[in-house]
Amino acid sequence: MSETADLRAALEARLATLSGLPASTTWAKENEDFTPDLETPHLRLRLAFDPPVSHEQPASLARIWKSGVFEVRCYYPPLAGSAAADLVAETILDGFPYGLELTSGSTTVQISRRNGRPAPPRRWGGGLDEDKQFWVVLCEVPWQIVAANTL
Repeated sequence: MSETADLRAALEARLATLSGLPASTTWAKENEDFTPDLETPHLRLRLAFDPPVSHEQPASLARIWKSGVFEVRCYYPPLAGSAAADLVAETILDGFPYGLELTSGSTTVQISRRNGRPAPPRRWGGGLDEDKQFWVVLCEVPWQIVAANTL
């Protein structure tokens, strides 16, 4: 697999180990068709990349940094109440603690930094989606891959 595929696989595999989340069959993944059931909670997953970071070092010592955020949006029907979405969000954040390392294929990702700066996982409020069909809570899990420069 490619580094990006390994990265995505590592993050999604970790997410799948957490209890209390909607079934993985209700996860909307990037570039996959998904039609939500208005009565069923679901997650929307997105992998975002930060702009490349360069560090002024001799090529032999240089590291290649890649970082970004794994976004997990928790969608719950409004009548299910916001507490259910909040509980799932807390489960996700607890499942990706600062400093955790995950490996898939030849890629190891660490939950810790964005653009070389410390950034623990966090959640963003909650509210109705634009169609007022779901209560949504956003979780952001920052990740980084650091590899030796092979030049």
